[in-house]
Parts: sequence; C-alpha cells; structure tokens
Amino acid sequence: MSPGFTPPITRGGRSAIVPPPPHTYAVDYIAAYVRVDPAEAENLLPPELKLADDVAWIYISEFVSVSGDQWDLLYQDPEYTQYREGAIALKVALNGNTYLYFPFMWVDRDWALMRGYVNGYPKKLARIAMSRTHPLLPGYEEPREGIRMGGYVARGGDVLYRLVVTLRERADRVPLADFGPTLTLRRFPATGEGEADVYEYVTVVRTSGRTSDVWRGDAQVDIAGGINDELGYVKVREVLGGYFYRSHFRIEGTKLVYRR
Repeated sequence: MSPGFTPPITRGGRSAIVPPPPHTYAVDYIAAYVRVDPAEAENLLPPELKLADDVAWIYISEFVSVSGDQWDLLYQDPEYTQYREGAIALKVALNGNTYLYFPFMWVDRDWALMRGYVNGYPKKLARIAMSRTHPLLPGYEEPREGIRMGGYVARGGDVLYRLVVTLRERADRVPLADFGPTLTLRRFPATGEGEADVYEYVTVVRTSGRTSDVWRGDAQVDIAGGINDELGYVKVREVLGGYFYRSHFRIEGTKLVYRR
C-alpha cells in the first residue's frame, strides 16, 4: 500500500485517518437474536438485495483494534486502538447466495467510522455504552449465570435502542455464524461531471477468526430510532435469545461480488 491509503495525504503517511490493512480486532459483544417483520425490514435493503430470512442480530460491542503493524499504539495512544460499536444485521440474499448485511452501524471514533466507509459499512458517529465485568467487582467478576449485561446507542437527542441480556448458560456458538459471509455496499457517489460513481457489493475478507466465552440467555430489546435513523423498519416480533461473547478476527480487505 502507498503511504496515502486514506486522507489526509502526506509523504510520511502517518496523518492518514485509516492506516492500511490488515486490521486486527478483539471484541466483547452483548447481542440479541430476534425475528423481525420481513415486510418492514425489506425497506432497509438496497434494490439488489432481498431478505433471506426474518432473523436479525442486534448488538453493542467494545473493540480493541490495531491496524497494520502499529502495535505500539496500544501504549503510546490507546485512544487510537479502542472504540465502541452498535449495529443491526440482517440475513440477505444476492445472486443465490446468503450473506450477513448491516443496514445500520454506529461507532464512537472518527477513524473507526472512516475505516468502515472504506470497507463498505454504513457507520455513523454515536454515543455508545455497555456493561463491563472486572475481576474485582463483586458479582460481576466475569460473565456467569444470572447476571445482567446491557447498553445503548444514542445519537443526537435520541436513544436509538437499548439491550439487556440475562445470562443463563454457556454455549458453543452464536447464531450469527449461520447468516453467511459479511456483505457490504461501497457507495461513493459522483458529485460532478465525468467523475466515477462507485456502487459495488463486496465481501469482507476475514482471517484468523475465533470466538470464546459464549453465554446464552434472555434478552430485552427496546428500539426507538431517531430523526436521522429509521429504526421504525426494525419491528421485533420475537426475541430468540440474548448472548455475550468474545471474538477475535483480522480483516485483510474486501472482494468484489457485484458492481452496478
């Protein structure tokens, strides 16, 4: 990759808001697995996509992330390696294949937002909070049976949604694995004559994936939406379960699936 992976472009390359891949992630998730009204959820999809199922995955998460070989940032400036994220995912179909697709995603760091745009995620800035455990916090030393964990995503003057998960038992996996590979839409509209208009679906190339500390339980999901976030199309008809889990993966880049 050239030093100018993303703006600002300088000869040294250290001012770029997003360094080149690979991007390495370690994440704590609080999630709800739900069924939604498919007729309403179709309103969240671009014309080429169709719902493959009526299930959805709604989560709040806390990331530690390193780009390229910049591991020194973990202690030099941790702010560039930590962020929180909330998202809503659907199971969709394109050209006979099923995928995991995010109509909404929010983060609380500008570099995480721009990195999402580069890879096709529809990120916005928001205020995100979630429960944490600590080995010295009585009753919340670690995930365990009976504890409640939760959080919310807020943007502008609105709390967009809240999650509360009550952990019941350990589990081997999370249902998200059944959705398929992650499909994103890289959309960069032309704003002048003769410019390129980018509209392409890509899959996110992940490597070194691993999930651990999976807990399953009950979930409460309260979705309100906001003036700039049309979550009214996410109408939960049934809550199938709540989850806490940890995940590690690397994103190497993207692979083209379809270009308009």
